[in-house]
Amino acid sequence: MSKILTLILIGFLCGLSVQAQTNQEVSDSLEFDEVIVTASKISTSLRSTTLPVIVIDQGIISKSIGKDVSQLLTEQAGIYINGSYSNAGKDKATYLQGASTKYTLFLIDGLPVNDPSTIGGVFDIRNLSLETIERIEVVKGSMSTLYGSDAIAGVINIITKEADQQKIGLNASASVGSYGSYKEQVGISGSQKGVKYGVNFTHETLNGISEANDSLNTNTFDKDGFEKNTLSIKTSVKPIPELTITPRLLLNSFDGDYDAGIFLDAPNTFETEFFNPGVSISYSKDAFSLNSNYSYAKTNRKNIATFGGEFEGKLQNFDTYGSYSFNPIAQVLVGFSYQNMLLGNASLSSDLYSPYASAVIREWNGFNTETGIRLNKHNEYGSNVSFSQSVSFNFLEKYKLLSSFSTGFKVPTLDELYGPFGANPDLEPEESVYLNFGAEYYNYELGLTLSGNVFSREIDNVLFYGSTGYINQDKQKDSGFEFSSRWVLSPKTTIYGSFDLVDGEITTKDFFGVTITNDNLYRRPNVSIRGGINITPIEKLSVSLNLNYFGEREDVYFTPNFSRKQITLDPYLLINAYANYSLFENKATIFLDLKNLLDEDFQETYGYNTIGLSFNTGIRIQL
Repeated sequence: MSKILTLILIGFLCGLSVQAQTNQEVSDSLEFDEVIVTASKISTSLRSTTLPVIVIDQGIISKSIGKDVSQLLTEQAGIYINGSYSNAGKDKATYLQGASTKYTLFLIDGLPVNDPSTIGGVFDIRNLSLETIERIEVVKGSMSTLYGSDAIAGVINIITKEADQQKIGLNASASVGSYGSYKEQVGISGSQKGVKYGVNFTHETLNGISEANDSLNTNTFDKDGFEKNTLSIKTSVKPIPELTITPRLLLNSFDGDYDAGIFLDAPNTFETEFFNPGVSISYSKDAFSLNSNYSYAKTNRKNIATFGGEFEGKLQNFDTYGSYSFNPIAQVLVGFSYQNMLLGNASLSSDLYSPYASAVIREWNGFNTETGIRLNKHNEYGSNVSFSQSVSFNFLEKYKLLSSFSTGFKVPTLDELYGPFGANPDLEPEESVYLNFGAEYYNYELGLTLSGNVFSREIDNVLFYGSTGYINQDKQKDSGFEFSSRWVLSPKTTIYGSFDLVDGEITTKDFFGVTITNDNLYRRPNVSIRGGINITPIEKLSVSLNLNYFGEREDVYFTPNFSRKQITLDPYLLINAYANYSLFENKATIFLDLKNLLDEDFQETYGYNTIGLSFNTGIRIQL
């Protein structure tokens, strides 16, 4: 493995020493002016942002048909999703900049979709289908001043597909692959008389592999299958030029099989339904804009097993904010958010009220700043305040420096406050402090971008389950370094790479009340290296090679007599390939996706299987 890793680094560094083509086409391929909205709730270019941002646009998504959302995200710098290459039905845990999965907030079209029925209130990304997604915006660092609870590590905003501009458009795809996988997708979209609409439906199924590892090679473990259906509907209406009303609906259901635990087969099954309607109303005239958004997320889960059960979580979000531009440089945003969580029935609920405001300065002699504050009023624990300050400076047309300081929080979940095991209604919110320094380099002539970030995060009042139940006790400290690069050598060739280094420790108390500090990045690699190349060798043919190296990870498990054990999982390297060829003036595209070309034998979670060399191939049609 070390030889492979050395060759990867040598090859990447050698590539950076090659003389690139200097032409306008290469310069135009750099998307410095791409507009994003998640970082500040005000449309801004990537060049003007003050926080580290990742944008996964439709160009990338359309060349990832053989992947799921977890696999696409885990290819991005600073993100690791445990379970992304395990059996399709296995749970997926998102780690952003090394933070525990409960500290990353998922948004759909800008609004949170937490699931109150899960441990930590985390969102299940198996509810997402790439075919219904237009783009993904990832903002790293605490975003609690704009998005409230759970955004301690950052936010991942899933933006669903917009309607097509043409009168009517049809699209469909079908694919087949390893482990008995099949996927069919069909969509229709269009625009007519001020109304835009889009409807997408995806069905996928596979036989899968045994979720648990058959360590004794008994050959008796059955395959754990998986089936999913996703429907996305989005409509946009403009009664007057200044007003846009956008209702939407996301429906997802999936079911499958799962095993009893590490190295233990079982005929367990699960069923999950996700219902997420919402509406956005946007008014904009001259220097003023007003946005009001509402969404409802309902999750029903049913596990049929020895220790199964039925769970239901409901989340309502209302968020309204207005912004005013005093001039092209200065803007102010003021908003109010209300969030209601419900667990099973009305007797287990919580309310969170939050007014917030931010002041933004863009491109003032190269400076960009954002200052934000949020007051939170919770029906159980009371009040707390979040604050953020970030700044960036562009100079010499090629360089950008950025820094941020922000606080964040996570409210106690309904299970922690009122649940049947260890509930404590006197819990305080977990609170964090985040600090980031970074630098970016843009070279239009060479088509080269480089970026690096150093961050530190400290979380106080971390919840601990002790002899009396849940209490605020622990302190978590994480820190790390990220480097990423992208080089457009020519209109036909692009290479990219990234390097992540993270470290984390928790301070807690042992059985005797003595304070101790331990490393605790369980299931998260300290070192991650990613890279790849995209080429167009001939017209209409696109080919890409992608590699992901993840270092050693610590994992914990319990023996049959319930004693706790810790184990170190070996590092692993995944090499994936993708190719697509366009036909009939780009109206049809055939594709081939290959995963784990080296047929690497590895574990993401101790005692569970991962996929070997596999393929997915099919056709996509757009009319």
